[in-house]
Amino acid sequence: MVYLGRMGWMSVDGPWRARTVHLALFIVVIGLGFWVHGATKGAPPPAPAGMTRPAQRVARGGGWDFARPVPGYVKVCASYMSGFFIGWAFRRFLGVALTLGALAVVLVGLGKYAGWNVSPAETEVKERTTWVKHEATAAKDYLEGLLPSTSAGAVGAFLGFRRKSRVGAPQLDRATP
Repeated sequence: MVYLGRMGWMSVDGPWRARTVHLALFIVVIGLGFWVHGATKGAPPPAPAGMTRPAQRVARGGGWDFARPVPGYVKVCASYMSGFFIGWAFRRFLGVALTLGALAVVLVGLGKYAGWNVSPAETEVKERTTWVKHEATAAKDYLEGLLPSTSAGAVGAFLGFRRKSRVGAPQLDRATP
């Protein structure tokens, strides 16, 4: 049975527990707040045509101005978080795929030891393994291609891939003897 701690599913050591992800999420939320605040002021009114001297500043028009670009730091932090989640999920996927592959190899080996004709199964296992490797790499590359900041996404994917799961052992409170 898996010990989930005091907070239930939040105690599972996933990417949402990393301090860098928390910091990036904080920056994204604050940056989007500033962006939305700026967008609520609306677009400035168009300059009158045919005037040679600058017009006096007129009160800004109402409405939303979503034509403003999202700040760069928001894109970088969002890319980092997305890359972190991709790397973490890819590590999990590789663990499951390697376990299933090892199980298939063991079953084929046992069948060969028992004297069965396992050459079709060997061929099928090799083909499926190659297909799974190709699809996982293609999915990772596709998802990383969607990120606005490739370098931040790559750093996040690297750190997310390195994130190890520490589920199972209860965490003792350091204050208690």
